[in-house]
Amino acid sequence: MEMLLTMLRAYMGLNPPVCRQECALFPRFLFVGMMALFACLIGGCTRDNVEDFTHGYPEKVEAILRSSCAAAGCHNAQSAEAAAGLNLASWEALFQGSRGGSPVIPYSPKFSYLLYSVNTDSTWGPLLKPTMPVGMPPLTAAQFETLEDWISAGARNVQGEERFPPRADRHKWYVANQGCDQVAIFDAESRQLMRYVEVGANIYRPEVPHQIVMAPDKQSWYVVFYLFSPHIEQYSTLTDERMASINLGHTGWNSMCISPDGKWGFVVAEQLREVAALNLATNRLTGPIATTSQDIRGPAVHPLNRRLYVPQPWCSAMYVMEFDAAGVLGAITTIDLVQGQNPAQPGNLWPSQILFSGDGSRYYVSCRHSNEVRIFDAANDQLLDVIVVGDDPVDMALSTATGLLLVACQLDSSTVSSTNGQFGSVSVIDLGSAQVVRHIQTGREPGSVEIDPRGEIAVVSNRNLTGNASSQHHASPCSGVNGSVTLIDLRTLTLVPDFKPELLVDPISVAVK
Repeated sequence: MEMLLTMLRAYMGLNPPVCRQECALFPRFLFVGMMALFACLIGGCTRDNVEDFTHGYPEKVEAILRSSCAAAGCHNAQSAEAAAGLNLASWEALFQGSRGGSPVIPYSPKFSYLLYSVNTDSTWGPLLKPTMPVGMPPLTAAQFETLEDWISAGARNVQGEERFPPRADRHKWYVANQGCDQVAIFDAESRQLMRYVEVGANIYRPEVPHQIVMAPDKQSWYVVFYLFSPHIEQYSTLTDERMASINLGHTGWNSMCISPDGKWGFVVAEQLREVAALNLATNRLTGPIATTSQDIRGPAVHPLNRRLYVPQPWCSAMYVMEFDAAGVLGAITTIDLVQGQNPAQPGNLWPSQILFSGDGSRYYVSCRHSNEVRIFDAANDQLLDVIVVGDDPVDMALSTATGLLLVACQLDSSTVSSTNGQFGSVSVIDLGSAQVVRHIQTGREPGSVEIDPRGEIAVVSNRNLTGNASSQHHASPCSGVNGSVTLIDLRTLTLVPDFKPELLVDPISVAVK
């Protein structure tokens, strides 16, 4: 019993982890639930006080969960806190999730961890040992198929209702999983993972969704692929169904921006050194593709005039391209980003992203090699300030409500202590004082950060990709180790507690609605 309690405390974050390799892929919520059930069995768990269901589940699903999961001491209201917060006593409680994430993703049985725990046949998908329910007969093939079919059809309640139906005013967080060709969609209100959307046109080879871009009117989102796809794709934010596939002629496109009025999109092929301008009303090129002399990435449009800024990622400069009223790109000029203030690290700056202030008076450039953010006057492109941040700053997000600039420093090991092989941080800059006020360790390799539209939290995707990637508790059908999402409370500049759901492999880009 003492060993079980020690393991339980470790998985709740109270003791250092002690789990051996054979349980390294256990979902936290399932493992803690198993420990609770072991303790229950040792202590004489009974089924006399099984609580009444709210009858939200369909009849066949309810019968399975009533008999196998929601016994006293297990996944019911009284025991959920000791079982990673997972309560399966009702359909409504199920979709409150657990501290380990959402066990059921509507329409996505292959990514629903509830099925992993009750699976007894590897041909059905990922499985975990020992099989749940512990100490009881495993689910039959027919019962497993019932749960799988229910999730495939949307995990609806007995009235046939979805938990997350299309709703125009629903706030969402989108995360592109580059290693799986899947986009994860969170319901921002409940903070639950509500959907996975498979993106791309070819199901037989990875197309690597590298970036998600939200349209200014929030009516659609775009995904840009890095490999094997000459297309970018447009999806509806209401239904998250594909609206258009825009052919750009060849592969290699990896980043995109949209003009503030939503008329024009500009897509960059980094290594091919090309920029394509699109009319987003017709989804056609506005003119010839522009060619540069250096690699390019991370474009941004000035919010007040027709100027496109495109960083040169291995240099210390940035291109500026004018475009006319028809969206056609014109002359290309170059901006020197050093301007007399040498980088903090010898060598080139390696600019990665440019971000404009809300009023368009300034712009900020993240510099990956020099570990800096450089601030420029947007009226004359003159350097105003240089702020040193964590190592490898890649992505930025501006909170206009708080005056904070958040910088995802993907490989940071100099500003935060490295524990269990973790590295990476989000540097927080107070723009009023032009000082870094906090370095927050959000997870391994934060690759993207965005501000929720309501202004109180920032959403961070943690890639967990390079070197000896941190082991996660969930398996997935994708090749690689899962990443995660964490939230920063912008009022306290601390992580939101009990929220670190695993996603799929390499969650690289975040967009918010």
